[in-house]
Amino acid sequence: MSRDYYNRRVGKDGQAPHLTLAEAAGQLVAAYSFVDQQGYLQRSFGYSCVDAGKVAGLHGSDLREVLHLEASIKITNSVADFLRDADEVAMFTLAEFVHDHVAKPAKDAGAFHGFSNCGWHYDCRGDKFDDVAARVEWRNKVDAFLKFYEDGYELSTSGEIVRIAPDGMSKLVQTQPSPRVGNTDRAKVANAVRTFHLGRSTREERKQAVRVLADVLEFHRAAVKTHLSKDESDLFNIANNFALRHHNSQQRDDYDDAWLTWLFYIYLSTVHLVLGRVYGEPEEVETLAAVPRSEESDDVSF
Repeated sequence: MSRDYYNRRVGKDGQAPHLTLAEAAGQLVAAYSFVDQQGYLQRSFGYSCVDAGKVAGLHGSDLREVLHLEASIKITNSVADFLRDADEVAMFTLAEFVHDHVAKPAKDAGAFHGFSNCGWHYDCRGDKFDDVAARVEWRNKVDAFLKFYEDGYELSTSGEIVRIAPDGMSKLVQTQPSPRVGNTDRAKVANAVRTFHLGRSTREERKQAVRVLADVLEFHRAAVKTHLSKDESDLFNIANNFALRHHNSQQRDDYDDAWLTWLFYIYLSTVHLVLGRVYGEPEEVETLAAVPRSEESDDVSF
């Protein structure tokens, strides 16, 4: 658990670290080595024994072979050596792959083979493995350094590399619509959030995420008018005139990514507000800056 060291206590905390790809990969090597040495991968990939040779786990006897089959990434040397020279795609893929295969063995789940210091062996057929605890531990280790790589990334609870939400937006991103909200709207909101925050989603994919949220608001436009008064026209005006809903020569598409990010959080917070009012259970969302008033007519439709 982190605490405030001397430099922070005296107000000299400096800038946050900024890791290069090589530095982030080095940190992933350390995290991988830890879970490997603790036997967290034995349920999936078994172990090597000086007497029995390779003993297979539930998914085979070699992580590298399974990775090649499932992710088309071929490793010809050790996993650690591969990671040290890996590109970003390979590094992120390995982080997700390990998340899917770790399982923490209970203390009484295996036996120590002392001959030639062979090590702990765990039977993959046993039920004394905790994959939930192992995945939490893996995410914590990976997130501890990925947050300092480029603009900041993390492993989601589903094991996907995603962008870290800006300060103050994490709660909004994690907000779930009321259970009374229809499955279609719930799926649209979840898909928009996932698409926007995927590690390397493209600009067009992120625009599509905003577009999906605008579609939800359009479906509930009567409620939008009721709860947002005249401001509702600005939301649809933005969607119409900034190359989100339609594509024509009169639309603007020269805005930067910061503007697109702002739009996403504006629409997401508004969706939660409207769905909450419609279904009688207002959602608790972050406070965002007001949508700028347009000088154009309020009579705007999709």
